[in-house]
Amino acid sequence: MTDEPIYTYDTDFKLIGVNRKACELIGYSEEEMLGRNMLEIGILHPDDYERTMHHVEKLFRGEMASNELRFVIKKGATLIGNITGATLYNKRGRDNRLHQRGQGHH
Repeated sequence: MTDEPIYTYDTDFKLIGVNRKACELIGYSEEEMLGRNMLEIGILHPDDYERTMHHVEKLFRGEMASNELRFVIKKGATLIGNITGATLYNKRGRDNRLHQRGQGHH
């Protein structure tokens, strides 16, 4: 088990996987997040949307990407996270899922 938050989402930004640490950091349960769009949940700070899109574009090109982003946790506080992401691949090639790991601090 990892001590880092892990988020996996599809190309529509719908969360398809989160680990316990991710849930603890942002205050939402797995059930509250899975199947929902990251922007719909409101966990990404609005001022970081554009920077996030550049980050995600790199991931869609198959590149690794790192960024410092702000997240809005369920209680309303802002959490700063250092995020590293990569595209997931299966035996046939790209799997259209993006995987992000991070370290957060208030």
